Amino acid sequence: MFALQAHFSRAELPISDYITDLKSILDQSIRIIQAMIDVCANSGWLSSALTCMHLLQMIIQGLWFERDSSLLMLPSMNDNLLDHLKGRGVSTVLSLLDRSREELHKLLQPFSAAELYQDLQHFPRLDVKVKLQNEDKEQSKPQMLNIRMQIKNTRRSPRVFSSKFPKAKQEAWWLVLGNITSSELYGLKRISFADRVLNTRMELPPMLNMQEAKLIVVSDCYLGFDQEVSLGHLAKV
Repeated sequence: MFALQAHFSRAELPISDYITDLKSILDQSIRIIQAMIDVCANSGWLSSALTCMHLLQMIIQGLWFERDSSLLMLPSMNDNLLDHLKGRGVSTVLSLLDRSREELHKLLQPFSAAELYQDLQHFPRLDVKVKLQNEDKEQSKPQMLNIRMQIKNTRRSPRVFSSKFPKAKQEAWWLVLGNITSSELYGLKRISFADRVLNTRMELPPMLNMQEAKLIVVSDCYLGFDQEVSLGHLAKV
């Protein structure tokens, strides 16, 4: 526990043995947390599943969820630059991804934008769209949710970008179908991109309350990249 707390706080470990132990702990933690997520999915526990997913993000990035700024995932970030961005109303990596090099330069003045711009090229800008299949279905056929996901920006690699995780890892995402109000989890799917566009689908449970249901898209490695897509607009009036 001490080693993980030090990792999340980005504290220096006092001896080399601790550093070796931490690398082993981080590697084993991935499998343990993924197993915990599977247990939560099988039990229908939405909030517990999301907590485990956010814990995995903390493991990969060496940050505290909801306590640390996601801007600290950028290796070029420092306290002065962080304060400057907060003063300009910028608090997340996502809010920087749509900006051009020129816009970034103006935003960061008097700081240099070159390193931060290069760091941003590693992060995905994800677009998610959903629609119903089998809207005029027979009662015997399950209704399906078609999901289209697209990486909108051109990036260097789909590998996880982290200066705090010691092993190479591919990015992945969870598609979580659930009801946040009741904390019910209806379905879970883990996906990764082979190309910039991915099409998949999830089966909807019978008698689903579409007005309260959401598709929650969760990164397995980046803080602040979660997306919630409400399904209420898909319901028939």
